[in-house]
Amino acid sequence: MGGGLTDAVKQQVAAHWNRRAPGFDEDFGHSIRTAAERAAWDRILDLVLPGRGPLDAFDAGCGTGFLSFELAARGHRVTGVDFAPAMIAEARRFPNLATRVNRMARERGIELVAELLHELARSDDVRALPAFSAERLPITARRFLDLVLLPMLIRALFGENLRALQAEVGSHISHAVAFFLAGCRHGRDD
Repeated sequence: MGGGLTDAVKQQVAAHWNRRAPGFDEDFGHSIRTAAERAAWDRILDLVLPGRGPLDAFDAGCGTGFLSFELAARGHRVTGVDFAPAMIAEARRFPNLATRVNRMARERGIELVAELLHELARSDDVRALPAFSAERLPITARRFLDLVLLPMLIRALFGENLRALQAEVGSHISHAVAFFLAGCRHGRDD
């Protein structure tokens, strides 16, 4: 195969992926939209990388960086490459922001939420719930963070109108907290 033909094929392939880049993350498997998808990706990555320390990863054909960001959020050092410039441009829209916010929310957010929930657990009604026991509190805090706080933060990061989000915050928090507490009262203890 001559160099000219190879270059033409590369150009056609790059053009295809450049056209797909703006909506690529909307396709199934290219982002995480639900708690079930988050749990599925966490299981997959835990199976592939069980208990390993930080690794150097090379994501060839990284597209918009979804997998690169997921690995980086778990503490790995990732280099993503793609020969479709529009894909790289999409990946760079929020350079390291998603990874940093995710990591900070997980590290600091869970600690802060655990403190908040610990205070809440001082009430007799809540203290009796298994989800608020000392050994379960970190898991309960992570669930609270995922259900109550992160949805609004993620929407803000990905460009939703902040004024519109501000108008929804109070309603979202009150409904999400009520749902969260109902789940703690009636949910399984696992």
